[in-house]
Amino acid sequence: MDTSAIESLLACLPEVLPKLDSHLSRIAAGFEDPPDKLADFLKERNRSRAWKLHKCISITALVSVDVETLRADNNGMEFDADTVMSIAALFLAGAIEKLLLISEIAYPGGVDALAGTTIVNDRIAQPIKEKGAFRTLHYPEPEDSCWPPVSHIGLSAVVDWLGRTGFLSGGLAITRIQRVLAAYTHVIGLTSQREGEVLFRAMQGLEAFYCEGTGDLRKQLAEKVELWLGPWKKKKNIVGHLYDLRSKFVHGSAHLEYWNNYDDVWEENEKGMTDFSAAVIFAVRLLIASLQRCVQDGVTDFRWRYAIETLG
Repeated sequence: MDTSAIESLLACLPEVLPKLDSHLSRIAAGFEDPPDKLADFLKERNRSRAWKLHKCISITALVSVDVETLRADNNGMEFDADTVMSIAALFLAGAIEKLLLISEIAYPGGVDALAGTTIVNDRIAQPIKEKGAFRTLHYPEPEDSCWPPVSHIGLSAVVDWLGRTGFLSGGLAITRIQRVLAAYTHVIGLTSQREGEVLFRAMQGLEAFYCEGTGDLRKQLAEKVELWLGPWKKKKNIVGHLYDLRSKFVHGSAHLEYWNNYDDVWEENEKGMTDFSAAVIFAVRLLIASLQRCVQDGVTDFRWRYAIETLG
């Protein structure tokens, strides 16, 4: 957990959560130890994660539920108080999950969250999904590329930009930037524990961002990444190498790990696994850096065009 990222996120919560769901207001948030019973429940939910390495955050909110609209949308059905409270809990949980999902754009590698829950009238109500961080974006390994650079850019700016892209309304991506964001959400939802799928989704996002049609996608990606993010100063075409690894994985020619495997694949092929992991985090870095520039430049959609100057 990156302390500066968490502190920034906490400071932004009262402003950004209502933008993620208009039912929410009067947000308060801070570090708080949960009651023993709730702590036991959360530990059980997160048995595979390092509970002691995390701090608990309490978020309170006033949630407005329009019962008349609910009735109208459901053929006059009556909603009892418990059901209305459950719906309120769903609104809050959904906003928090969306907040965590987009935090990787604002704070690459900085926010890691265990599975949580909402509480209504002292009862556990609606689960909140965990969110892993791509830690090496913030603390790179020796084999990881530090190009293109990524940085903390502020959650408020990201949320405001997302509102202008249409990301916060509707569940189906239509525009180019929405399709990139859809792929990004899968990358973050998968987290770094399923590297093959992460690579596929990150490349899906990069192709949605940089590529047109079905022409030489490898060449398009390599050239346009340099135009958008600046030149790679070493001779090796690492974008092309990344595309080669993606193709090997998608087409089944790479060494593939079995599902639910408990063997040490790193011991079996340390170099191959190291190279593959470095490629995955590089693909994620490229995707997040591309989105960060969109936020910083206020770009909500675009088209690629080539130009040529001929000389006699």
